[in-house]
Amino acid sequence: KFESEIAVNLVIVLALALVIHLLMLGFVYLVVRNRSKDPKKDAMRFASLFGNVGYLGIPFIQTLYKNMPEQMGLMLVYCSSILFVFNIFNWTVGVIMYSHDKKDVSPKKILLNPTIIGCILGFLMFFVVQKPIVDWAGVGVGVNALDSALEKIMDTLNSLAHLVTPLSMIVIGMKLSQIKFKDLFTSKLAYFASFNKLIVMSLITILCVIFLPIDVNIKNVLFF
Repeated sequence: KFESEIAVNLVIVLALALVIHLLMLGFVYLVVRNRSKDPKKDAMRFASLFGNVGYLGIPFIQTLYKNMPEQMGLMLVYCSSILFVFNIFNWTVGVIMYSHDKKDVSPKKILLNPTIIGCILGFLMFFVVQKPIVDWAGVGVGVNALDSALEKIMDTLNSLAHLVTPLSMIVIGMKLSQIKFKDLFTSKLAYFASFNKLIVMSLITILCVIFLPIDVNIKNVLFF
């Protein structure tokens, strides 16, 4: 349900996520020079900046807070704000990293991205409707046909949501199976990108939030 404190925190998360991505972007372009437009360096830049925010980030939060459902719900709301910023960067900066041409950035592709659409609808529900779908007509009670239909729809959506991470990991696994096992551990670029994403970006995030007088949940969700 809508709460003014959560609304303010959402804006703070959006702003901090934007700042962190901009700082990391500046660091990547400062450290990784690519005047020759080497595709391997393009991939390293991309991998350094963009983490697995959705497919692994959300399940990680769900696992970490599985015994605290209310806390988990709050963290997932804040996580959606980070995904919003992440996907904007992904479909702008990410595209330019590979194509080296700003003309390839399409506002249509950004706005019609499923994650962006979902975030916009979620934000509208939160700020305008100000109550969850489950409170609309006693969803889950099953007292009439509408309740029963909405309950089935919610169950279906939840089932699909639980499939996202396993299916994405299967697809990635299929791609990795085509790579020589030795190459996974001998690529200097891969180690460098992993160091940037796991260590440097984490340090930048910590420095951005550790001294701020903000909700600890915001600090946690940005770091996780």
